[in-house]
Amino acid sequence: MRTKTVTDRPELVASLREHVRQMSKRLETGRLVRVWDPIFRAIFAHADEITMTWTDIEGGIEVVETSENPQVVSLIRAHAKKVNSFVAGGHEAARPPWAGGPGRGPRP
Repeated sequence: MRTKTVTDRPELVASLREHVRQMSKRLETGRLVRVWDPIFRAIFAHADEITMTWTDIEGGIEVVETSENPQVVSLIRAHAKKVNSFVAGGHEAARPPWAGGPGRGPRP
């Protein structure tokens, strides 16, 4: 899976790049994120089967994630789709299920 995340807001470029590096490190060390989300749990369960590289590009970062395991490739694709939904839907789309938001019921 090859993804490119870019912004036309120069003040956000460093944050995008730092986020990718931080998430890559978490994957390497097994420090889970979004433990309530089955896709994220599965990605971390198979972290040792994922190779992740990145390259800084103009306005952002390009990430390449690969695996020799076809099931893990499917997880990588599902994760990319989920992250795209966060980008498209903003903060509300990334909220945990119990925090409310579209289709999730009222906020506490």
